[in-house]
This record gives sequence, structure tokens and C-alpha cells, in this order.
Amino acid sequence: MPTVSICLPVYNGEQFLAQAIESVLRQTFTDFELLIADDCSEDASWEIAEEYAGQDARIVAWKNEANKGLFGNYNETLRRSSGKYIKPFAQDDLFAPEILERMLAGLRAYPAATLVACARKIVDGEGRERKTACEYDDTVLLEGPAKVKEDLLKVSNGIGEPSTVMFPSSLIGDGFDTTLYHLGDIDYWHRLILGGKLLYLSDTLVSFRRHGGSTTNRNARGLRYALDMFRLARKYRDFLLSQGVSEEGYAEICMENIVSHMKFLVQQEGVTLKQLLAERNGAGAGSDNELDSFKELAYRGLLMAGESKEEIVALKSEWEEERNRLEDRIASLIRSRSWKLTVPLRATAKAVHAARRKKGEKRR
Repeated sequence: MPTVSICLPVYNGEQFLAQAIESVLRQTFTDFELLIADDCSEDASWEIAEEYAGQDARIVAWKNEANKGLFGNYNETLRRSSGKYIKPFAQDDLFAPEILERMLAGLRAYPAATLVACARKIVDGEGRERKTACEYDDTVLLEGPAKVKEDLLKVSNGIGEPSTVMFPSSLIGDGFDTTLYHLGDIDYWHRLILGGKLLYLSDTLVSFRRHGGSTTNRNARGLRYALDMFRLARKYRDFLLSQGVSEEGYAEICMENIVSHMKFLVQQEGVTLKQLLAERNGAGAGSDNELDSFKELAYRGLLMAGESKEEIVALKSEWEEERNRLEDRIASLIRSRSWKLTVPLRATAKAVHAARRKKGEKRR
């Protein structure tokens, strides 16, 4: 039995797959198995995985009979894992040579930790570093429920992508939720730490790749992340209520995040309605479930738009009333006896001011 099972689901990943596998083979900790599940790729992914499996006995590769989708494919690797610890991976990413060693040391040093995560470099399709994503300045041990609440209210993944985490195989449980398209990883991390703690390493041990063809980008353009937000809201309803957050209140937080992200996609990345409609979801949530989620998204969005319109109308009405009050006061002042008596004084003051200004211009 190996100490670590590295779980690598693959789908049409030929562009970066060899680099990802090579980063595993360069690990300073060598007692691992690398499980590669090809999800019916249409490119050379399977041939690449098969070639590496033939060269190193620690690599086990197979091809699924039918496409299972990202999280379904992760679950395939989990089912076949035999290590004491699970290390998820992704076909576009790269491990630092010491990641297994450092994460194992962390989990052994902090037995209460049910999940360890680390900082990561964000790189583009050419491997150029764009930024470093680090949630905490120092290594910290966090209470699970508090971290779950923080991430849900921020509507963000404050733990990291699959390549950034490791956990004991004894906690696999039901694995990833295959009804989720985009947020299945953060949902799984939340379930792992709700009854335990998160160990966060501030060291940068992963390179997370963002490029036009990545699953992250496709999910963002296809609004899958938006649908998953509402699924998470339903899934964590009881937990949120226990933290004083109502379902309606959380739905409003989600919609504000979705509106902001949609604006970014349109303004910064030039996403059009035609492109949005062209995006097709792969294996995952059923079509009926997806349609219900889109209905909820439209319902929440229209409701928020209606509330915003009501606020604008109310503000406009208040502004008009205030303007009318000011106009009435000005008209009353002009008609007053004091205004008429002070006409000469205002005329004199105006003349003095004009003379001073003229004198100043001559000096210049």
C-alpha cells in the first residue's frame, strides 16, 4: 500500500498532461501511486497516460467506458485509491517537487487537521506566472465551521483547487457531489472540514494554470458556477441558518456576486450572449435539474432587478419632492420684504466684487 494516492482525472488534456505527470515524478517523497482516469478523451490524452504507465509501475491508468464528467471521474480515482492519504491533481497544473513531503509533514504534525491546503502560483497557457494566490500570510490551523461560513458568505473558494489539497483516505466518504458542475471541489473541502480543521500552508507548492480552454474558464462562460451557487445554498441551508444567515439573505449575496462576475465577463473578456448560448454542459447534473437551477437564477435576478427599480423610483420621488421644496423656499424668499429691502446692499456687494476682480486682473 502506498502512502499517497495521487488522483488525476483527464479529459482532452494532451496539451499539458505530460508536464503534469513529470511534476509528479520529480517528487522528493516517492512512496505514491498515480491514478490516471481518462474520461473518453478525443485527443491523445490516453496514449500519453498509457505510455507513462508503461514506464513506471507507480502509475496506473485506465479509460472509462463512458464519460463521467469531472467530479464523477474524480470519484473513479477515489474508488481505486489504496493510499493512506489522497492527493487530488488536475491535468493542467504542476506540483512543486516538495509538495507531497510538505503536506504529509503538516498532516502528521497536526492530527486534528482533516484537510491541508497550500498557496499557489497562477500561470497562463505558456507557464508564465501571473500572480500568487495565498489566503494567509503564515501557516495556520483553522476551525472548520468558521472557515466554511467565511467562504460561503464571500461566495469564494478560500481553500484552493484540487491540486492544492490533501486529506486522509479514511475521510473519503461519498466523494465529490456529481450534481455540481463547478463548485464540487469547494463543497467537498467544506464537508471534510466541517467536523475538523483546515491546515493552510503559506508556502507556494502548486502552479495552477488558467487558459482559454480550461474547465474553470468554460464553466465561467457557461454560468455553471452561478447554478452551483444556488445548489450550495440549498445544500448548506441548515448550516447557514445555524449561523444566522437566512436562505433569502444568502440568495441575495449569491446574486450580487453573479451580477458582478457577469459584468466582468462582458466588459473585460468580451463574452456575448451568442457565446453564452453556445456553451454546452458536459456530464454532470441532469437537464431537468439544470433547467430548475436556471429558472431560479432568472427568478432571483428578476426579483433583484425589480427591487432595484423600486429603490430608484423611490429615490427619484424623494429628489423631486426635495427640489420642489427648495423651489418653493426660493420663490417665497424672493417675494419677501427683507429680500426687497436688501436689493441695494446686494448690488453694492456685487459691484465691489467686480471691481476687486478687475483690479486683480490688471496686476497680473
